[in-house]
Amino acid sequence: MWLVHLPSRVVRWLSAAPGRFARWWKAEPQERWGYIWWGLSGVVIAVPELWAALGGDAVLWPTISGTIGNLEVFHEWVALIVLAVLIWAAFHAISVTRVHMGSAPADAAKRRLVTGDRFTVADDTQELGHPIGYLLFAVAAVAIPSALFRELYDGDDRRYVFGQVMYASIAFWWMIVPGWLAYKHGRLVPFPTLFATLKDLEKRAPRFTIVLASGLAILMIHLILYPWPATIPDTNRLHQVYECRPIGPAKPLSEKKKEECRKLEEADLRPSAGAP
Repeated sequence: MWLVHLPSRVVRWLSAAPGRFARWWKAEPQERWGYIWWGLSGVVIAVPELWAALGGDAVLWPTISGTIGNLEVFHEWVALIVLAVLIWAAFHAISVTRVHMGSAPADAAKRRLVTGDRFTVADDTQELGHPIGYLLFAVAAVAIPSALFRELYDGDDRRYVFGQVMYASIAFWWMIVPGWLAYKHGRLVPFPTLFATLKDLEKRAPRFTIVLASGLAILMIHLILYPWPATIPDTNRLHQVYECRPIGPAKPLSEKKKEECRKLEEADLRPSAGAP
């Protein structure tokens, strides 16, 4: 029966959609600019990220995960910071609302929650310009120093250092500066925080919370165990090696397993492609 009424319901929904969109556009400017700002920001970040992922080593910069993975190789403590930041982000984006945090008793600095889902200790607040204007400024503030660094720095690790400068600049101008301006000086950039936008999206599409939580979990595993999941075959091969060459007392192997071990031994003894 529902198949009979489905076309008429779809037509009614589509005919009413422009009016609902127009009313929402006028009634929710903060939510509107949150989607626009962070959507455009996602495009700005996705372009170099996809370029690096598809272009490989030929691209002038690595991916974000490649940059973080390189840091973790030389500085293991970076993995702890990455884990803490991702847990903090998940805590704010999913489980805890800023309304509850803002309604807590005021501390000595008289912190309060203001427009855009930001905290401030200033007596009064003032909005700064237009969202698109700040986006253009932020893009220039990232691109110009990054390009200059790429030209002036000539170390062997310049590709990864360039990635560190570029991605750190994005985090600085996109996240840290807006928060600092609001908190210390009461100057509000004309768009809400990323967490506020995610919460707005979760309210309109509750199932998005499942997608967000899944994405954060995958990202956490990927960055901490970089370059997972590409390491899964390596882990399987290592397991096979320990089965064939156990550290402790050896267990009897089946004929099939002995054949697999023989092939593994031959692969380990095979000369490399560049060997004479």
